[in-house]
Amino acid sequence: MDCRARRVRQHSACASGAGAGAGELDVSERVSTDEAWSQATPKLARGMNLGNALDAPHEGEWGVTLSERHFQTYAQEGFDHVRLPVRFSSRAAAPAPYTLDESFMQRVDWAIDQATQNHLAIILDMHHYNS
Repeated sequence: MDCRARRVRQHSACASGAGAGAGELDVSERVSTDEAWSQATPKLARGMNLGNALDAPHEGEWGVTLSERHFQTYAQEGFDHVRLPVRFSSRAAAPAPYTLDESFMQRVDWAIDQATQNHLAIILDMHHYNS
């Protein structure tokens, strides 16, 4: 397998069958971890926190309900990312397997979609996880 075809998550170097003995590394085919990460990781420079919405026990309970306007305005004002704290514990069933509420997960997906549609990177922060 060619190293250039591997995903960023794979940090080990590849052994190539051509020109390298058993166990030797063909460094000419290796993509450096730094190079791979710099290509895969967005450069986060200017961000906005979307706290008190999906991390409240129920959205709106702390005075913030997310709307398309939040994402559009941040993008128009030159922000490049948003941080979205999310409280999953208040939306999880009490008995195992602790299934998450489907409508809440759709709301989280909606927020992620809003960020990406507005060319904003998003940091999803699992927040306030209480058992």
